[in-house]
Amino acid sequence: MKLNAETISKKYELELLSHIILNYGFKNVAIQLADHMLNDSLFISNAIKGILLSSPGGKDEKDENGGKGEKDENGGRDEKNEKNEKGDERAEHSCCSGSCSKNKTICDIPMRKGTDNSDKINLYILGDTTLNECCEDYVCADHVNADFLVHYGISCQSFITPYIPSINIFNKINIEDNFFKNINEFINNKQILEENKISIILTDVSYINYMEQLVICFCDKNKMNFLCDENKMNFVCDEKKHKIFYEIDNKIISSKNIYDQNKLASEKEERNNSINNTCTNNGNIIDDNTFISSDLQFTNIIIGIPKIANNMNGQVYYGYWDAYVEFKIDDNIFDKYKFMCGRLLFKVFYNTKEKYFVYKIVKKDHIECKLENEEECKLENEEECKLENKCGNIYLFTGNEKNFTNRVILEYGNYYDIYSYNDITIFNNENNKINNLLLKRYNLIEICKKVNTFGIIIGNVNLCKNKELRLLINYILRKNGKKCFTIVTNKLNSAKLENFYDIEMYILLT
Repeated sequence: MKLNAETISKKYELELLSHIILNYGFKNVAIQLADHMLNDSLFISNAIKGILLSSPGGKDEKDENGGKGEKDENGGRDEKNEKNEKGDERAEHSCCSGSCSKNKTICDIPMRKGTDNSDKINLYILGDTTLNECCEDYVCADHVNADFLVHYGISCQSFITPYIPSINIFNKINIEDNFFKNINEFINNKQILEENKISIILTDVSYINYMEQLVICFCDKNKMNFLCDENKMNFVCDEKKHKIFYEIDNKIISSKNIYDQNKLASEKEERNNSINNTCTNNGNIIDDNTFISSDLQFTNIIIGIPKIANNMNGQVYYGYWDAYVEFKIDDNIFDKYKFMCGRLLFKVFYNTKEKYFVYKIVKKDHIECKLENEEECKLENEEECKLENKCGNIYLFTGNEKNFTNRVILEYGNYYDIYSYNDITIFNNENNKINNLLLKRYNLIEICKKVNTFGIIIGNVNLCKNKELRLLINYILRKNGKKCFTIVTNKLNSAKLENFYDIEMYILLT
């Protein structure tokens, strides 16, 4: 398929990326692409260049001079010089408004007239990174002194310590035409809603744009009085009803949109007024009679929302770019709220009066209580709901990400019935696969008992609690009379590991 600026811009959400670069004033932007995306790197650079130059203050000087090709005060090229330099394009070609050498991709984009080189935006394409494709590579970004990292593709949602601001832009998966229809038929045929169990929806990041439609599929539409199209499963309502609200620590908060005007000014004001609050959305707190308990009805649905940005002005974003909630990066939300596979859990409520969703954050003490009697679990009351003893079903939408499926099975297979979506049988029960996975795990355990020398590989230096995990494993091994060595290698390299011939087994922290 022939690529063009419109196709590239839509696939990689370059309008969004350019807006963030301009809004936050980043100058050195590192764009981390997966290996299969590197062929599009030049197109991405050109598309970003076009968007930035067409923005207010970013128009190039050739247009301002009437297209006469006169050299501007920023050192821009005139037409005569461009003709004389065509012979050097094999060694150095112009991919944007600046120069892009054959050894590295650096696109210098002047943002406004009358500024020096410090006001140019440099784009760095990161390829062959030191980590797996699912992790943000801050080490590689630091090599080019980047002040902003953009990560494309799959994301493992690991808890990491960011050195610089970063965002995740997920590639949207192309779903089949009857995707939502198949899900609705399965729910009706299996009478899922009649079981009165909680439905926990966990998706690969490529499905995140379909989360709202998935929530509608698993809702009791008669009970909630949805105004929706049965075929397309989309809301038939005005813009207000598309708005998502979050409930954080008993406070109703309006979700934020990255395209909101004067966003930076409002964020600074909020931080000054909410120094001691974990959630930094105080400016969006709703304090009226719109939200009353009788209008909010629990849908028996819990969703896992991924992280989309980290260390953006000291905040971490969870949700969607047009409806996200933010927390202070210094506050340890991992110990306060419940996560599943790196995704922050929210209970989904529906406002029957105003007809929109309210996502209530799940605290750890609300999900880890034990049931005395499974039959007494009242799912319609979210505070009394306990998610153990098979009181809930997990519905996975993973695409081709088998590692994500295996992770969920191993961690939660004993507590929930797990169903994985596919386009043939719709949903398969994955609980029977846990036996095979455990057999492989037990086999490795038996091998470990015979090993005397271990190597601990630090697969991601930015992983939270790396030091604590390493010390704990080191203590356990040495307590049992085993030798242990620590190796920091980031991406696994078999040639490097072969140099340590004394090590019989490796333990990977990533």
